[in-house]
Amino acid sequence: MQVSIPNTIRRGLTSAQIGERFVIDIFAPASKQPLPVVLLTDGNMMFPMVATSAPLLWSARDAHKFILVGVGYDNHAEAMSLRTRDLTPSMDDVYLDRIAASGKPLKQGIMPGGADAFLDFLQRDVRQTVENNYATNGDYTLAGHSLGGLFTLHTMFSKPDHFDRYLAGSPSLWWNGGEMIQRERSFARNNQDLQSALFTSVGAEEQNSSQNDWAQMVSNWHRFRTDLATRNYRSLNLSTRFFDNETHTSVVPATWSAGLRCLLPV
Repeated sequence: MQVSIPNTIRRGLTSAQIGERFVIDIFAPASKQPLPVVLLTDGNMMFPMVATSAPLLWSARDAHKFILVGVGYDNHAEAMSLRTRDLTPSMDDVYLDRIAASGKPLKQGIMPGGADAFLDFLQRDVRQTVENNYATNGDYTLAGHSLGGLFTLHTMFSKPDHFDRYLAGSPSLWWNGGEMIQRERSFARNNQDLQSALFTSVGAEEQNSSQNDWAQMVSNWHRFRTDLATRNYRSLNLSTRFFDNETHTSVVPATWSAGLRCLLPV
């Protein structure tokens, strides 16, 4: 017997530009008013968790009701390779060498660096699907964890007006030699303001495991957070959380709960 999530539908949506069929899961609670939208990357992994926990936040008035849209993959077995293609803004030869040495290379023919094409797909195709079928208030949040967090920050710095709010959990700031840390600094040199709301977080134990030392998750996050906070952008609403005793995986539920409460208060 299969169990389904109430008020949820699944759609298939193909991107001609990317050449991929995506799975779009949409959870829309009953509401008399138009609702904000939370667009979640890594829908295969993350959508069920957020969709089943969100009603608890709403019942306690810990967060505003929202329409949840998870973007995942029809090819479940290749999801890890496909997310690396779609959520990264550039090539990273060091990363490719590392995963090849570990015996877990990307699927043949799939390469990193497809973030801009994926963002176009979200902004045009996915958003149009949501707007055509649901009553929204036009307020959109982009949320992602790990490489999804990297993609969220890439979007905020490259197309800040595409979304109103950004939730970047445990962002992969190590990507391509710390590219996103440098992107933030470049943005600061060329911009006087950043009109957005950002929640970003990391788990204290994300840097303790020996196999993750190369990623420097915690050190990079503190560096990024400190740099961004010192900009004093007039229109940036920046919130950060450092979760004690949490690893890269165990921190995920806490990230979604705290981030949604922060970005979408009642």
